[in-house]
Amino acid sequence: GANSTMDEWFAAYDKAISYQPDLFASKVISVAPPEVANSITSRPSSEQPELWKRYAFATIPKEGLLTLDTIFLGITKRDEVMKVQSLELLRKKFGKLDNVAHFIYLMSALTLCGRQEEFRQQGPSRVRQNFKVDEWVLELSSWRAGWISLQVYSWKEAKDKVNKMILAFDKFTLVSDDLALCVRFAYLFSRKDSGSGTLDQNTACALWTAFLKNKWELVDEWNSFILQNWSRTEILQDQWDQVVSFARQYPTKKSIQGYDPVASYWPLVMDAFAQHLQSTEGKDRGASSCNDEGESNFDPDDQRELA
Repeated sequence: GANSTMDEWFAAYDKAISYQPDLFASKVISVAPPEVANSITSRPSSEQPELWKRYAFATIPKEGLLTLDTIFLGITKRDEVMKVQSLELLRKKFGKLDNVAHFIYLMSALTLCGRQEEFRQQGPSRVRQNFKVDEWVLELSSWRAGWISLQVYSWKEAKDKVNKMILAFDKFTLVSDDLALCVRFAYLFSRKDSGSGTLDQNTACALWTAFLKNKWELVDEWNSFILQNWSRTEILQDQWDQVVSFARQYPTKKSIQGYDPVASYWPLVMDAFAQHLQSTEGKDRGASSCNDEGESNFDPDDQRELA
């Protein structure tokens, strides 16, 4: 009823199951996605009944209760897929996800569903093959399985979890593996839905700002270079995936002065950026060897392989 609480629903559920044990298997376990079933059955057998009960609470519609399925299907008007407009409504419903980096961090946790380490270790082509990540799309099955993997079973628990995730994200530094993983996920989640499946410059720079502001000293210089000096209009995944590693090795203006493009193993765009920054710094110091126009010395048509 409208005044039911989570504990009251659990009590009623336990009572119903005690009278109709077959209902438990036929109506709950049998319809659970494989990701959910695997997540729960991999836990100790003593924990499984409680986890199945909580899964049922999250997925069986109940009058007067804001369950996870109620939230999802209410936003999508019963559609089992959230797209851009629905995801924006979801962001507003959480209330504390104005920062797109925070929101994508949540989407990565739900979509990867405990497979973060596998996602981290695979190359770009394998990731695209083995992980279904579409441009600003979240399916109901991922929504359910993701919350189960986070051990979250109600809307109240979900809001509490999001608050904790925001605090955790804000403490990430350049050396945090979770930051690198989230940035990598952001490319797949934000790329174009058609054509080459890449990121345009404006989107890429907006995401770099969201993820790396106050973490990488050179993020503003990097974005300015991409928008004003780099002739290619799209960012490839091979380039994108290496930005955090590049930022770790060259976190400051001082550190990048030792960059040697001749011995470089970085993608061409990093070489060009380093040369540009070295030239700009040299001009600021009044170095006589500096290019008078302040431009980097690179050929945008260079066909060198992206490492």
